[in-house]
Amino acid sequence: MILPLSVKNQSIESSGITNDYKEAICEYIWNGLEAHATEIKINYNYNVAFGIDNLSITDNGDGIIYEELEDTFGAFLASKKNLLSLKMKSKANKGKA
Repeated sequence: MILPLSVKNQSIESSGITNDYKEAICEYIWNGLEAHATEIKINYNYNVAFGIDNLSITDNGDGIIYEELEDTFGAFLASKKNLLSLKMKSKANKGKA
């Protein structure tokens, strides 16, 4: 299934998406918690210069329901997270969904 996505430069610039890797990792962890994960794993490997070569974050959360892809993807910054309480949203992603 191929779904269209509408994103404009203005959307990204005004979205507040972080360029801080620590905040980005935290966002992935919060996404797992919002999906009711009880386990979140962060795996990484070092490169020869002792920097991070690759990083993966996995969880056992609910995940995305294939039949609901059209509702989940398609509009940038639009998601079911809008239904979360303001408190959870502010912790998860500074009020952005």
